[in-house]
Amino acid sequence: MNARMPEKSFHRPDPGRQLRLFLWVLFPALFLYWAYLSFVTQMIVVHDSVNYEFLGRLIKDQGFPAYFQTGPHREPFYPILIALAMRLAEGMSLSYQTVLKVLQFIFLFLTQLLALRLMVRLNISPVLTGICLFYMGISPAFVNAALSLYSEIAAFPFAVLIVLAGGRVWTSLAEAPPRKAALGGAGLGAVFVFATLSKAIFQLVAALFIAGFAAVAVSAVLRKQPKTFRNILCFLAAFVLVYQGAVTCYKWANWTGNGTFTFTDRGAWALYGSTARRMEPLPGHRLLAAVAFAPGEEFCGKVANPEDCVFWSYRTSDDLGVNKLYELIGQGMSNQDINRTLLRFSIEKAVHNPAQYAILMAVEGLKMFFWESTGIGFVAYPDWLSAAHSLPLFKHGLRYLLAILTVLALGYGILVSWRGRRAVFCLSPPPEDRVLITGWITALILAHIISYSFFFILNRYVLPLAPLYIILIALFLQKCFRTTTRRSIPKRSAKAG
Repeated sequence: MNARMPEKSFHRPDPGRQLRLFLWVLFPALFLYWAYLSFVTQMIVVHDSVNYEFLGRLIKDQGFPAYFQTGPHREPFYPILIALAMRLAEGMSLSYQTVLKVLQFIFLFLTQLLALRLMVRLNISPVLTGICLFYMGISPAFVNAALSLYSEIAAFPFAVLIVLAGGRVWTSLAEAPPRKAALGGAGLGAVFVFATLSKAIFQLVAALFIAGFAAVAVSAVLRKQPKTFRNILCFLAAFVLVYQGAVTCYKWANWTGNGTFTFTDRGAWALYGSTARRMEPLPGHRLLAAVAFAPGEEFCGKVANPEDCVFWSYRTSDDLGVNKLYELIGQGMSNQDINRTLLRFSIEKAVHNPAQYAILMAVEGLKMFFWESTGIGFVAYPDWLSAAHSLPLFKHGLRYLLAILTVLALGYGILVSWRGRRAVFCLSPPPEDRVLITGWITALILAHIISYSFFFILNRYVLPLAPLYIILIALFLQKCFRTTTRRSIPKRSAKAG
């Protein structure tokens, strides 16, 4: 008989030690790169950033009473950040923009730390985790968000926090006491409050999430799980109390200050402008241009009629919305009546041809996959970096590669979530972290796509989702690598000694 050879013993490296090594090497390099960019780049203050700068100065010089009295204005969190940068700059003899860039890089760093926590819970390999964290620090889109005078960077950490807080709450709904479920609801509601103060679109996202929890509550009733049902009710009550309470208080402050019970100054007319354009006649060449516009106006101009591409740009929808707004203002309507009228007009136009509206909503949602870009703009870079960003192979290759990976990763996230739906909805036993976190990331991304698809989507609107896209891509690539590795290892013969 053949003696079985003793198996060799291999030393398995500690993943935590590998990850710490990556962090000690990568983050100092990123800090040096960020510090360099903070001093050699310049924010280009045009378009919406002019208003952001004005609001920050208004808060710094005259406080919140003036902010509400002259409103309604944009979401307040980013103007507060600008006001803080202006205040700190006064005592440092620095430009407020330099201080603001440092604060925004701190937001990016916090986002990386939160993403790291999620990737550890997902058991993503240390090497892949390090690569993804490093890419988040050098990505043209991430860096541009940290260097420009636009509000998207403020929402970065809150998008990841929603997943962390939501995943923790979900695991406690089945067996935790009602008090813990209520505290979880209050905590998640508070995260949504800060997210909404950064980007108002989270109002729609929060409504979709509440509907999701309500569906789980119905599932608990059908499965005769009274304890789970009670906990979900406690969670929802606390969530609504904290979130809707804070949002209503902010709207009430607008009402007392300027007579408009609203959150921002542009939702109604932006919705009308987008809806009015979609309800225009839709010949085949115009639909082709709409699809071609998803990767960007430059791509659209190469494959479709330039006039049709201009039709699908933000300029057309803004013109339609603003013109109707001024028309209603000329009729002597109050801000509150104007918003209601614009909303009513939008609904009437949409239901006139719901199929066309739904198709163009889906086409608009395609833009959410083309988040990486070297040409977002509004930042003056050093010559060498501008030249690199302009290289066709680099700018197009990076954009389309990340778009393809994002589509594949989101598809994988949907697949994992669907396969684990029973564990997620039953809650007992709690679903594993991979299914739960993937489900939350996927749900948050889809909720954003649905919510933003009612409006015109600019490239920068997608950026708060970019950290979640990176995490999903890491999860997808790890699955691909492991599958390839397993296939490359030959099966051991049953007759082998």
